[in-house]
Amino acid sequence: MKWCLDLLRLSVVFRFVYSTWWQRAWMAFCVISVGVSCAAVWQCGFTATPESPISIKILTPVSTVFSIASLCVTFFGFLWSNRTHKMILPNCGFLKIWQDRIKNILDLVHISQTQTDAGYAKISIGTDGDFSVESIEIDKYLKNGGSISFQIFPRRRSNLWRRINKHLAECVLKLSMKQAACGHKGFFNEGKVAMISPLAMRVNDDLQNKDSAEKSLCISVVKTDYYTSYLTNEAYRDPVVDELHSGSMQIDEEWVPFDSDGNNWALKDLEDWNSMHVGVNTLGITKDNILCLWTQINGQHSQGLIAPTGSGSMDWKDLKLLIRKNGWRRGRGDFLEVIKYAAERELKEESFDKDGLEKLKQQKADMHTKIIGFYRWGKRGGLPGFICITSMPVNYRDMGITERIDEVSHSMFNPIQLKGSEGNRREDLKIIGKRLKGKQLSLPLVVCLRKLESEWGLPGDLYEILN
Repeated sequence: MKWCLDLLRLSVVFRFVYSTWWQRAWMAFCVISVGVSCAAVWQCGFTATPESPISIKILTPVSTVFSIASLCVTFFGFLWSNRTHKMILPNCGFLKIWQDRIKNILDLVHISQTQTDAGYAKISIGTDGDFSVESIEIDKYLKNGGSISFQIFPRRRSNLWRRINKHLAECVLKLSMKQAACGHKGFFNEGKVAMISPLAMRVNDDLQNKDSAEKSLCISVVKTDYYTSYLTNEAYRDPVVDELHSGSMQIDEEWVPFDSDGNNWALKDLEDWNSMHVGVNTLGITKDNILCLWTQINGQHSQGLIAPTGSGSMDWKDLKLLIRKNGWRRGRGDFLEVIKYAAERELKEESFDKDGLEKLKQQKADMHTKIIGFYRWGKRGGLPGFICITSMPVNYRDMGITERIDEVSHSMFNPIQLKGSEGNRREDLKIIGKRLKGKQLSLPLVVCLRKLESEWGLPGDLYEILN
């Protein structure tokens, strides 16, 4: 039932936002007609009485007829729009060929010279062609207390949608929504924060000569949403066929979010047209030194895989909340503070039930989150993400662990008891490696563990499970 309501809401959004002026005028007429009809019915019922004013006697039947007619036309228009592009999945044989093609493309993807000059490198992860793009310089800058400020730019909807047909996009989203509902996955739309400028240390040579406390990077952000990011960064992995138009492919290499020149594929820079919404991932360690890792059971991207304690993305409301709370002016502020807030929110949503949250509020100490790295997720078109470690001021038994909380399961993978002291870091990594060996890990968790190694000054100790 929920996904049916989501489909209806999606149709309404597309009709209003991505429509011509006369379509908007017709929808406005429908809304006004319904409003006038409701007002007339409120005043005198469905039938005007002899004592009713002449205006009501005329208005009631006329508005009722127009209201019913407009709703009928809108309804049949909705049905026709669904029939115009009837999308289906290709057969299993073609799907396997397409998946192999995508893996081949991912293997061939390289990063641009601009990103290489900025210190980034491609790191292959897993056997499906996925990879991350990381910079040692950026990670060092973040760990040493460097700051990142942000500036909000107006939304660039027209740029994000300039290559994608809006009617086709609507059908693709509806098919994806139905698939997600059948597979018990979450597929809903939310406002997100997208980065539209690179995060690089070599933009300004003078910055290299400053102490880390004096360094400050600035990025530009815009408002986007999850559906837009899906279309520009991820829809290429799920090919669909237009059944009513000669079975032609509608999702093909034109949708691949990489720059192509023959067989050469390059990862787009953050300032390109793709909707690069910001991801946040954090490893949560409790007061009694337990590392909590959960299994994704309802996620869109890492279903069935072990994931970080808190794993998700930054919501637009996170940014707006901190702007109001801190009184930041002209759409500018401390971006790292927003990252920490979003990471802690994701951790609370996926790790605490109501009783656990109540116990957390009763603690005098707050969560302490440290940002230790940055990466870009290759298979998802280079979406940017930040890696954190969060110290939780509660013991594991006080978190209110249940069988499952929305998107994750707490019982499919037991927590990892660590030694906790700095002198036992190498032993802790051995414990983590032993527990995770042979397990299916999500890409964000692999990146988190790599950053954790570096943070503890022991790079390479988890090589066996990370490679």
